[in-house]
Amino acid sequence: MTGSAASSPTASRETTDDEGYTIRRFESGDTQGFLRLFEEMPTLTLGGGEAWFDWKYGDTPYLDRPPVHVAEHEGRIVGARPFMPFELRSDDRTAVGLQTADTMVHPDHRKRGLFSRMTEQAFADHREGEPALMFSVPNARSRPGYLGRGAKITGAVPTFIRVETPSAFARERLGDGVVDRLPDSALGGLDRLAAGYHALGRGRGDPPAGVTVERTTSVPAATLADIAQRNAPDAIHAVRDERFYEWRFANPMWEYSTYVASRNGVPTAAVVAGTRIEDGLRVTRIPELLPLTGTDAVADELAAVFDRLLDAEPSTDVFAVAGRHVPRSIVRRFGFLPDDRLPLAPFANSTVLITKPLDGTTDDWQFGGRELVDPGSWQLPLCEQNTS
Repeated sequence: MTGSAASSPTASRETTDDEGYTIRRFESGDTQGFLRLFEEMPTLTLGGGEAWFDWKYGDTPYLDRPPVHVAEHEGRIVGARPFMPFELRSDDRTAVGLQTADTMVHPDHRKRGLFSRMTEQAFADHREGEPALMFSVPNARSRPGYLGRGAKITGAVPTFIRVETPSAFARERLGDGVVDRLPDSALGGLDRLAAGYHALGRGRGDPPAGVTVERTTSVPAATLADIAQRNAPDAIHAVRDERFYEWRFANPMWEYSTYVASRNGVPTAAVVAGTRIEDGLRVTRIPELLPLTGTDAVADELAAVFDRLLDAEPSTDVFAVAGRHVPRSIVRRFGFLPDDRLPLAPFANSTVLITKPLDGTTDDWQFGGRELVDPGSWQLPLCEQNTS
C-alpha cells in the first residue's frame, strides 16, 4: 500500500443463502478469482491484470483495503461489487467518496439477487467506516438497481465529443451490418465533411505573446497540483494534491501525455490526455483540464494547449472531455459537440450522476454545505470518473 488517508471497516458481515452463495468483503487471496471473472465479462473492456487491479483497488492512497465485495459459490468468485475511492472536498469538508466500478455477476449466476445483495452489504459495511458517500455514473442498465437502493439522480455531467472520423465512429456504434450497407462514397463524404468543419472552426496561428506549451509523456504531479490548488472550486471535487496525480494517472491501461501552458514562464493551465484503442477506435480522453475554476481567464492558454494536443494525436478517431468548467469558447472553436444533443445523442451514452450518503441517514443529503442532488454542487471532469 502507498499509505492511507482513511481506514476501512475492520469487520464485515458474511451472509450465505440456501443456494450456497456467500456475500463477503474481498480478501487478500481473491485477486485471481476477481480477474478470472473479469475476463469472462464481455462488456468490461477497460481493465484487466494484476497491475491494473492493484492500481485501481488494491493500492490506492485512501483506504487500507480494497473496497470490493464479492459473491462466492462453491469456492469460486461469481460476482463482484467494487468501488473506486476518491478523497473528496467541498468548502471545508474532506472525506472519502466511493465511485461504483466494474460491477460483475457471471452469466450463469444471474437472476439470483447477487447484485442487490452485494450492493446492500457494501453500503452497510461502508456505513461503519470512513467513506461518506457513494457517487456513480452508471449505464442505463444498472442505474435502476442503485436508485432502488436509495440513490438519487443528481443530473447530467456535461460531456463533449469531437469525432475525427465519423465512418469509424458509426461502425463502432452501429455495427458492421448497418454501416456496410452504406456506400463508400457516403462514408468518405462524412469524413471529409468532419475534416472541413474542424479546420474551419479551429483556424491556425501561433500562441499569443508570452504563452508557451510544453508536452511531456509523463504526468508532472507537482506542477498539476500547484495549478489545481491555486484554483480549487467550492463544489464537490477530488482533492488534487501530488499523491492524487501520482496515483490517478498510474493506470496501466492508458498512455498519458500532459500539456502545460505557461504565460511569461508561470504555469497557468494544463491538460492530461489518455489514449488507447477501444473496439477498433483510437480514443483520446481528456480526464484533466486545469484550472477547475476561472477557465475563461486562461482561454488563450487552453486554446494553445488544444492546438498542440490535436497536432500530437493525428490518428485519434474520437476525443472526449467533460466538466462544467470546460470553456464554451474551446468547445465551439475545436468542434466538440455535447453528447446529449443532436447529432450525437442517438449514438452516445450520456453521463448521468447519481449519489447516496453512506452514513446511514436518509435526511442529510449534503456534503460540505452542498446539496448532493444539485448538479451545480459537483465538479466532475473525467478525472473523477473511473473510465480513463
